[in-house]
Amino acid sequence: MKQWIVNKFKEAKEGRFKVFIICFLLVFAVASLNKLSKYYTNNLVVAVEILGLPIDKVLTTDSPVEMNLTVTTYGFNWLRYALMPPRMSLAVDNLTRADSFYVWIPSKHSYLIRSQLDKDVNWDTSSSEPFYINYDQFNQKKVPIELKASLTFAAGYDSFDKPILNPDSVTVVGPSEALKGIQSVQTVQFDKDQINANFEERIALEIPANSSIKLDLDEAILKVNAEKFSEGSIEVPISLQFEGLNTQIKHFPKSTEVVFYTSLAQFPSIISEDFTVLCRFDSLSVDRGYLKPEITKWPEAVRNVKLGLSRVEFIVEAE
Repeated sequence: MKQWIVNKFKEAKEGRFKVFIICFLLVFAVASLNKLSKYYTNNLVVAVEILGLPIDKVLTTDSPVEMNLTVTTYGFNWLRYALMPPRMSLAVDNLTRADSFYVWIPSKHSYLIRSQLDKDVNWDTSSSEPFYINYDQFNQKKVPIELKASLTFAAGYDSFDKPILNPDSVTVVGPSEALKGIQSVQTVQFDKDQINANFEERIALEIPANSSIKLDLDEAILKVNAEKFSEGSIEVPISLQFEGLNTQIKHFPKSTEVVFYTSLAQFPSIISEDFTVLCRFDSLSVDRGYLKPEITKWPEAVRNVKLGLSRVEFIVEAE
């Protein structure tokens, strides 16, 4: 009997709690409806889409175009605006145009905005200021394409030809102010190792950071030539140049080996007369006691030119 009374007491308490929750929710709902039914004045930020911009013009800002309006409307609308921010549009043909901007003037163009507001929204036009939409004239110029690459040849291969880009230039289109700072356009990074044959590869161009800048193409073709190379050597006479001294000397050896690197195709055409090895005889040479040979001339068809010796001995001839 006692347990039955306790259970009934618990059921009564639970029932009252449920009633309390229901009453609380009803009161909250009524209060919320009352709040949302009232009118409030506040600032409304409206995203504006610009329509009808001529093809040869571009907006000078990358950020969204926004307009601030002071409006009065009931709470349900403010709740809707919070969940779904309003968007409007302005056609530039309906605005006043200047050399570098279009302007929306409240006293002249208010109907363009009012027509897009809900009927139950009151807009205080007296607090609105002119709304400027800055633009720039599209221009274009041609700039070179710069290759950004790391190319290494396999052992025994090389090339005298520089990598070729086709085309080697690109037309850049955009606002004239933005174009001033663009002197070239780079390719994306391209890496290739162990090159042992001619090849062609398509390489994309880097997209400009400024979204208003456009390129008339998005890639170029890279062409690289590769030839079989080999090391060779040739005997070259050593020439003397006297600087500020009338003393006559004899030097030895009279010639030296010159080592070079060239393509197999060019190898047969390389001759001794293509090189000049020179020793300058001056007071420094006398103090030093020997001559230092240096290569002062070599053909374009060789690279990595090295001398077979680092010093040339001399003796002063008796007068």
